[in-house]
Amino acid sequence: MWNIFKPSLETVRELMKGQIRSAVAKGKEVDSVVVIGGFGDSPALKDYLRLCLNELNRQYGLQMDIKFTPA
Repeated sequence: MWNIFKPSLETVRELMKGQIRSAVAKGKEVDSVVVIGGFGDSPALKDYLRLCLNELNRQYGLQMDIKFTPA
């Protein structure tokens, strides 16, 4: 089952990482990531992005939170 969602999860992860890196490089303070839309209701995506965000928090020394809003 994981293999079905893996490409989509990785694409969303890379988009999130790119946005965070871009903001940090411009000196912007990032404290939250907001995920909006139907796919944001996916338990697999929520778990995956939380893990990825924890990794980014360690990498950048930040304490970013992630929020999922209903579509």
